[in-house]
Amino acid sequence: MEKLILSFLVVPLLLISQPSFTITEPLKEYHENGKLAWEDSYKDGEIQSSKTYYKNGELSSEEIYKDGKIYISKEYNRDGQLEFEIIYKDGEIQSSIIKIYDKSGKLSSEDISKVEESNRYRLDGSMEFLRNVEINIYKEYYSNGKLSSEEIYTDEGPKSLKEYYPNGSIKTEEIYDGVCDEGGDDFDNSYKEYYKNGKLKHEEYTKRVGMYQGDMLIIKRYYPNGKLGFELIESPDGMSDIERCFNKKGEEINCEPCSLYY
Repeated sequence: MEKLILSFLVVPLLLISQPSFTITEPLKEYHENGKLAWEDSYKDGEIQSSKTYYKNGELSSEEIYKDGKIYISKEYNRDGQLEFEIIYKDGEIQSSIIKIYDKSGKLSSEDISKVEESNRYRLDGSMEFLRNVEINIYKEYYSNGKLSSEEIYTDEGPKSLKEYYPNGSIKTEEIYDGVCDEGGDDFDNSYKEYYKNGKLKHEEYTKRVGMYQGDMLIIKRYYPNGKLGFELIESPDGMSDIERCFNKKGEEINCEPCSLYY
C-alpha cells in the first residue's frame, strides 16, 4: 500500500518537472529535387506563417497568422502571380480576392469580396442600426492591362457598373440608388455615356416619385464639343413634360431636324 501511494506521488512530480517544449526554429520539408516544399515559422512557440512551394522553387501558397489565428491566406500560380487572397478578422473571412490570368500570363479579371459595417437610416434621417454589408467588386481587363469594366454590388443589390475604352477613359457609367443630378436632386438611378475624348455624350436619370405616382425621367444628349443637343424631362403625371433641342452652337431649334433627337 505504501508503494502504491508513493507511485501516485512520484508520477505527478515527474510530469511537473518535465521541461515544456517550445518551437522556435522553422519547420521545413523538401521536394525530391532538393528544393523547399513547405516551411512553418514560429515565434515563442506560436506559429507566424506557413508557406508551400512548387517543385520549381516558386511560392505556391502562404498563410500569415496574428495571435495564433490566421490573418491572410494567399495562393500563387507557377509563374509567381497572385491568384487568390483571403483576409480574416478574428478567424472569420473579412475580404477575398480572386484573380484570373489569360494564357499569356496577363491579368484578365478580378473578383473582390469584402465585409464593411454600414449604417441604416430611418426616413426622418435618424440612424436605425449598424449592420455588416457584403460588397462585391468584379473587374475585367483588356489585353493591354487597362481596366475594361467594373461592377459593384452588395447583398442589397447592384450599385454601379462602369465600362472603359481601351485607352483607359470611361465609356459608360450606371449607378443605382442614391445619386444626384447636376441640380442636386436625389435620383434613384443614373446612366451616363461618354465620347472617347472624355466628354459627356448622354445622361439619363430616373426617380420613383411616391408609391403610385410613377417615375420621373430626365434625358440629355450632348455634341462632341460639349454643347447640349437634346433635353427631355418627363413628369410622372405627364402634364409637365419638357422637350428641347439645340444646334452645335447652343441655339435652341425645332426638334424635328435635330440629329440627337430620338
